[in-house]
Formats: sequence, C-alpha cells, structure tokens
Amino acid sequence: MGRLSNFWARATGEKPPQGPLRLHPGRRAYFQVNDPALARTLGDWATCRNDAAQIISAYLRKATPLLGAETPHYKVDDDGRVESISFRYGIGLTHEGWIGIPGTNWLVPETDDVKRDIDALPRLPGFGPVHDALNWPTADVSTMAQARHLPGYVDFAKRANSQIRVCVRHDAVYVSVPFPDTFRDYPPLQDAVQAWRPDPRLTRIEDHIGRAAERQNDLSQSPLGQALIKIMKLVP
Repeated sequence: MGRLSNFWARATGEKPPQGPLRLHPGRRAYFQVNDPALARTLGDWATCRNDAAQIISAYLRKATPLLGAETPHYKVDDDGRVESISFRYGIGLTHEGWIGIPGTNWLVPETDDVKRDIDALPRLPGFGPVHDALNWPTADVSTMAQARHLPGYVDFAKRANSQIRVCVRHDAVYVSVPFPDTFRDYPPLQDAVQAWRPDPRLTRIEDHIGRAAERQNDLSQSPLGQALIKIMKLVP
C-alpha cells in the first residue's frame, strides 16, 4: 500500500468531520507467521523494540521519581529518540532537568545532563519495517499531511501506525492487526485496512490462542535488555 496522503475530499468526496480524530480499539485478527525468514525478521524487530522500551522505561522511572512507580507516557521523534514526557501525576511540578511546554502537560529535556542521558538511550524502532514486510497500510505523518488534513491528524496517524502487534512465544512469532472499524474516524485509512489481504506467509489462528500468546510472550524481558539495564545502571 502506498502512503495515504491524499486530501480527504479527494478520497471521499466529502468535507472532513469536525473534532479530533480518535482510534476506536476493538476486535483484532490474529496470525502465526509460518515462514522462517519472515518470522526471523519480525521476531528480531520485536526483540529490539522490546529491549529499547524496557531500557527507556527503566530510565524514566528513575529520572522522574515524582511521577510515581509507573513509567510516564513519552513521545519519540522520527528517529525513535525520546523527545518529551507527560506529567500526569504531578500537575504544576517541574522535574529536575526538564521544562514544561506551555499549554500542554508535556515536558522536554532542559539541562545538558538530561540531554546526554536521553542521547545515550537506545532508539525505539518504528513500525515501518513491519508495515513493509506485511504490506500494511501506512498513514502519512509528514508535515505536509498536517497542513492538508484536520488539526491533530499527524498525532492520530502516528498512533494509527503503531497498532500492529508482534510477539514471540516458544520460538513462534505471532502478529495481530486491528479491524478496519478501529479507524472509522478517518475513512481513507479504514478503507485501506478493509482492502488489506493477509500475507500468504501468515496463518489465521483462533482469537483466544492469539490473545494468550500476547499475554505470555517471551519478550517480557530478553537477556540483552536485562544486561543493558544493569550496565547502564538504570535500576537500583
């Protein structure tokens, strides 16, 4: 699928709806990867993303103690680098080394120490390789798209592009994808997902098997991730 960067009117013949675009998570389709090469590609991507997420989470829990035990929500840039964190738990509190973005509940690095810490963190791999491998529709997240579409479209598109799940369990690789209705606020993407056909290297499995694989996947923490966290001294 090509990138979905056409104007709404060109795609639907209608004016865009008013209000923010939202995802509507619901039913998913579950598959097992039956091709060794594809399984290796997706499994390696999932391991790399999981390791990076674990290290980032460990750092943010330690670096922002006023936020509590949970990892704060964070955003990454196009290169997968942490660029901002939310301060849901400390309204009005500015955490050491971070500064608030006016009019938002987001903080960005301010001091050189925090900036160096962020630079040392691993980059969070994006979903592009997974989309390419499975020919999954990709919403356009360029700055041009923001100008062409509704306010907030790019934030919506970034969330929409992260809806595929990949997990590994007992050396098997599983994939789940959202149903088209998830994207009903944006019909061009909904239609593209509706038109998607599973890769022949994927085998459809029962929902309960797929959900169990996601709950009990082997990527809860890989040995590499554990070792890197210890080396970087990001946990007590």
